[in-house]
Amino acid sequence: MSLRELRVLVLNLPPDSATARRFRGHAWSDGEFLLADLLDTVRFHRAEWAMSKGAKPAKPKPVPRPTPRVKPQVEDQRVLARAAHQHVLDLVLPPNGSTPHD
Repeated sequence: MSLRELRVLVLNLPPDSATARRFRGHAWSDGEFLLADLLDTVRFHRAEWAMSKGAKPAKPKPVPRPTPRVKPQVEDQRVLARAAHQHVLDLVLPPNGSTPHD
């Protein structure tokens, strides 16, 4: 497998893959965020409806969301990309001065 094929495979992984979750910094998918928003909306509307009938319900708490990790600056990303690229090359290519084993 060439490095290009590996890159294409990694870039086209499904959004719920372990690699995609790692890059996002959390395990939530878009569907889970939408469900949390829906649950918050239902809770808030229920409380508003109860208030319109004269009740005094407690303010509903929103569903806690995962906090995304802080993305490194662009220069940091370039340094990390170069280091990752060199690491892959070190794994794939034989050491300098030696011949590959068949």
